[in-house]
Amino acid sequence: VRNPFDRAYSDYLWIQKNRKIKGTFQEYILQKGNFDKVLNDCSDKNYRGDHVISQTDFFDFEGNYKMDFVGRFESLNNDIEKLNKLLGIQKPFTYHSKKNKNRLDHYSLFYSSKTRRMVEEKFSKDLNKLDYKFDDQKSFLDKLKKILQ
Repeated sequence: VRNPFDRAYSDYLWIQKNRKIKGTFQEYILQKGNFDKVLNDCSDKNYRGDHVISQTDFFDFEGNYKMDFVGRFESLNNDIEKLNKLLGIQKPFTYHSKKNKNRLDHYSLFYSSKTRRMVEEKFSKDLNKLDYKFDDQKSFLDKLKKILQ
């Protein structure tokens, strides 16, 4: 799993680049504007609507396939190592290092209070069930710049 704030920001950048779509983050989260078709039309070969579905919608919390381990993107290498040991896999994991060069150092630098609320509403299930929070790493100067924009 991945922090919903980091996931939404990363997916927004990825879909713009991968699908060559330009649009606002609000349009992305609301699945409207230039993002409408790629996020809503599952008959389209370019469909990427799974990027705006809560991660927990893919999980079985109570039934026959209840999970006994959930790995986190934030500790991916350690969690893969833990799984490899549990499963008796000897092959080392090579960390996924594709990083968008246009990406800010931390997701919190991207968000305004409005876009933060939008993600909190859209992914409230993930935030609650997976115990994620918004980790605000903006400095006072960053916050002041946002206010003055």
